[in-house]
Amino acid sequence: MLSNLSTGAFVEVDAIVDTSGNIIAQEVDVEDQVAANSQKSAMLGKILSVTRDGSGNATAFNLLVNDEVPDMSGVVPLRSSLSVSLTGTTRYRVRRHRLNQDNFVYGPQTLGVAELVAVFGTVQAGSPPTMTANAVYLRPRTVFGNFNTLLAAASDDKTGGFTMTPCGALFQQQPITILTFANTEFLDVSGLTALGPQPTLAVPGLLFYQQTNGPSAQPTWTAPTWTLEAKWVHQLPN
Repeated sequence: MLSNLSTGAFVEVDAIVDTSGNIIAQEVDVEDQVAANSQKSAMLGKILSVTRDGSGNATAFNLLVNDEVPDMSGVVPLRSSLSVSLTGTTRYRVRRHRLNQDNFVYGPQTLGVAELVAVFGTVQAGSPPTMTANAVYLRPRTVFGNFNTLLAAASDDKTGGFTMTPCGALFQQQPITILTFANTEFLDVSGLTALGPQPTLAVPGLLFYQQTNGPSAQPTWTAPTWTLEAKWVHQLPN
């Protein structure tokens, strides 16, 4: 409700632009409070590395900072690395939860390298600067890569999954599992069974780093590995 919004709240708005040029909000997500005078900030970027305990739970990570609210560039320059500590009280949440069709839990087990996240906490100056995370929000991101293996394809040729080798260096050439659904859109390719090793694919969706194996039924995966719930699969021009 609008009455629940407060000054200083960090919000993300999913919207469309109508034929009159009006921006029509479809979803307003209130995430956390930010304040420049107390260095309480939102840092947005990709996870570069993760420290885990013996049970596979993330305890800290390094974040490549692509954006920050408010501007903290005097302490944390853009495109620099921020050291983030996680505690037992850190909150985890999936941004655009409607994309999480398999209802994966986001937390210390599924936080991983290459994920796009928003991190909230108080920045401490230093070399490098540090932050203890009050909250970590998983955000959708696009992964580019090449098709490897078809894992499953239902009769609609949309529901199922496949493996793909991402182009990004953070994945270290390790294949990831792409999960697709009846409402996954396929652009410039007819469906799952038409996918081939070329050309490159662009796949937006929610990326999780799984610490447990997938279901016995297809599509499945062997942990630890990434899984991406695809919003669409776009076959790029050669």
